[in-house]
Order: sequence, then C-alpha cells, then structure tokens
Amino acid sequence: MKKFSRHTAYFILILIMLALAVSCSLNKPEKSKPRPKPTSSQQTPKPKPPDVSKIISQGVKELEADQVNKAIASFEKAKKNDPKNAEAAQYLKKAMARREELIQQHLKQGTEYFRREQLQEAMREWNAILALDPNHPQALNNKERTQKMLDALQE
Repeated sequence: MKKFSRHTAYFILILIMLALAVSCSLNKPEKSKPRPKPTSSQQTPKPKPPDVSKIISQGVKELEADQVNKAIASFEKAKKNDPKNAEAAQYLKKAMARREELIQQHLKQGTEYFRREQLQEAMREWNAILALDPNHPQALNNKERTQKMLDALQE
C-alpha cells in the first residue's frame, strides 16, 4: 500500500469535506419564504366609486323638473368623481344657465308685480330667486324694500 504524505492526507480530507458540504447544500429543501403581511390597503377594500352615469342621469331628471340647484349638485358630484367627464361638465353648464334664466324670469315678474303694487306676489318672486341663489343682491334688496312697504301698509 502506498503511503501518503501528511500534506496529501490533509488535502484529501479537505476535498472530501468540501464535497460533502457542497452536496449537503445542494440537497437541502428550499425553505419557503414567509409571505408578507397584507398592507392596510389590501386588508380593507377601497369603496367603489359612484357610477358617474347614474349621477348624471339623476341630474338630468332634476334639471328637466327645474330643480336646478339639485341638478347642479348632481353634476358637480359627477365632475368631482370624474373630472374629465365632458358630459357632466356640459350638463353643469346647462343647469347653471337654466338657473340664471329662471332668476331673470322671476326678477322680471317680481319687478312687474312691485310696479303694480302687488306686493305679496312680488315677495313670492323675490323668495323664488333667493331659493335659487340665497345671496342674490338684487333679490335681497327688493325683498327688503317690499317688506318695508308691506309693514307700512299694516300700520
């Protein structure tokens, strides 16, 4: 039998250990990584945005019924939920124009009633304007003047 030098024996021993270490690491089953915990946005589903087309449809119905302030609120809500929605913007513009048209009609009628000294009727017109636009300066002024005249008549 052949004798090995001490250095050769150490060298062979190191090679065997290295081969053993490599083979053990290759045969190890892969540990599964723990799944990350869901974030708060994954745990709680986001609320579904309102259906903009339904909101617009509701606004159209309100506009057709001359409920312009409700219609404006609906179209503004639709625009808020979908800022690029051209239909919502178009209807919002229509509703605002219709509100101004109604204000002008009530203003004209109220002025005519006031001129004829039909003060109760004039007051109804001023209140109709203020229902559409609570801060309308001319309606506020006219209402105050009409109320003073009504108060003077009752004295």
